[in-house]
Amino acid sequence: MSSESLRRALCAVAAISFACGQSAPQPTDPPPPDARIPPPAPSIDVSISLSPARAQTATSGQLSFSASVSGTTDTGAIWSVAEGAAGGNIDGNGLYTAPPTAGTYHVIANAHADPTRSATAEVAVTALPPTQEQVVTISPQSLLIQTGGAALFLASAPGTGLVDFTVLEGADGGSISGGLYVAPSNPGIYHLVAASRDDPRLTATATVIVRSPGGTLIPSSTTVAPGGTVQFSSSRPPDETLSWDVVESGAGGTIDDGFFQAPTTAGTYHVRAYPSFDRSITRMTAEVTVRPDPVYVTVNMPHTTSVRPGWGAAYRATVHGSSDQRVTWSIVEGAAGGTIDADGLYSSPRDHAGAFHVVATSVAVPSASATATYETCIGDGCGHHFRDAGGAVLPASVLYALFWGDPVAFPADLKAGIESMLRGLDGSAYLAIADQYMRGAKTTTRFGGSLEDHSTPPDSYDVGPEICRILDANGVAPRTDGQYFLYASAGMTSGGSACAWHMNTTCQGIPIQVSFMPNPEITDAGACNAPDDLHCSSSASKTTRTWQNYTAHELMETITDAHPGEQRAWTAPWIDEIGDACAGRLSCVPLGADTYQLQSEYSNAAGSCATH
Repeated sequence: MSSESLRRALCAVAAISFACGQSAPQPTDPPPPDARIPPPAPSIDVSISLSPARAQTATSGQLSFSASVSGTTDTGAIWSVAEGAAGGNIDGNGLYTAPPTAGTYHVIANAHADPTRSATAEVAVTALPPTQEQVVTISPQSLLIQTGGAALFLASAPGTGLVDFTVLEGADGGSISGGLYVAPSNPGIYHLVAASRDDPRLTATATVIVRSPGGTLIPSSTTVAPGGTVQFSSSRPPDETLSWDVVESGAGGTIDDGFFQAPTTAGTYHVRAYPSFDRSITRMTAEVTVRPDPVYVTVNMPHTTSVRPGWGAAYRATVHGSSDQRVTWSIVEGAAGGTIDADGLYSSPRDHAGAFHVVATSVAVPSASATATYETCIGDGCGHHFRDAGGAVLPASVLYALFWGDPVAFPADLKAGIESMLRGLDGSAYLAIADQYMRGAKTTTRFGGSLEDHSTPPDSYDVGPEICRILDANGVAPRTDGQYFLYASAGMTSGGSACAWHMNTTCQGIPIQVSFMPNPEITDAGACNAPDDLHCSSSASKTTRTWQNYTAHELMETITDAHPGEQRAWTAPWIDEIGDACAGRLSCVPLGADTYQLQSEYSNAAGSCATH
């Protein structure tokens, strides 16, 4: 390089600060007399905010964020994602693209004018809505019905949703048109098939058990003393629920689950019963003649049930028509039926359970007597026997968890805890308790997925429409075999004061089963939260344990009584459903790879509450 070239190159560098060929001013040089000194730069107070501050999208979804910068004319922003590429990416215009993995991520905007100023938005990235399977579903899946009776069946299908119904057994199994089924004249087990009109290979089948109406009461006629008692049964199958009444109403005595107490007025009266699923007026009738006894005896407790072996009662007797009130006490079963003293203090046997009969006999008129029945049983929930009222049961169901509310209002482990529990149910001994109530079918479940709505629930709302709204917002079609569990960050709203409840409703014309799980920390002033910790799973928080337990309660009751708002299925006298008989009786229940603190469920087969 020539000396001239070198000089020019150096001049080009030096030109940044001073003219080439002139001496550089020194720091100590005074400014020229006419120089103007610029004022100091004003201090600026820059702030930035993001909108929205919290958002939700599905995996690989997109959201638009906007930044508002104040305190400067430079309103630009520098965008980034706190978690880096694992949390998604965002372009210079604030367009965020979520990653393929669900989780919680954070979008950051720094002010261009002052990068030390920033704002952060939280993004909840959820899995894509559950894939809508190409399946046909039918509701109800099973019913009891009488010969010649009718019932409406609904079905859902992919595509147009149209289905064609047929009876598998042909005309021998009845007929169906437009979903309206008419049973044949012959009792039996028949099957209804719904086939997709778009793809006839896609079908669903419902089971209908057809039974003959009517029958006889046992005894069909009897004679009793005034105020006497009679235990009636029927020729109907023992698993059926019977509805009882007295033709003469209150004047003809009272009847409770087949136990009749006669009036004190002589005459002829009529007891009636009919299967609960028999919507006709076909009734079985028995005649009761109350004798005009001038002297008769009554006792204070004619019927006592659901007590433990060894328990007892203080019986008192009244002798009507005589001034002599003395009675002698005895037990029909003798020593095997317990003991009773001269004052009527009775103790049942300690070593076995059963039905025992205490007799009070008038001393003045030994032909006058009264009998009381004292029944004992063993085991949690003893004394309950669930019977079939004929309504819908749900042998096969798909389970969905819906979380409604600000995520910070839920326990951090709730979503994972509920999902793992619902996934672990199928094939478990716990779920198999319901098999005995499925009319020959095996109980199966499958977890369909979770959905989230981060809005805040209002003070009052209808649960069914809100579940439909959340399904619609996530593009999830309702299905007739779906069980939808709504976990709300708020407390109980419509539906009563229970800690949780279930019901059947419709969504887009499709019948569905829903369960409402309000926040147990808020509902009933926190009284609904878990009272105990059996240390079944060290990872579950108190509130999550509570929600898991209520989920099991409502799930098992939905399976065994799917349409409680219409015709009931399995219920018991003096209680409601199989979970109610065992509420509060907690055990460690294995489901899948984990163990959960859940209540037991009532088992007719075991005669008590059970977990397997």
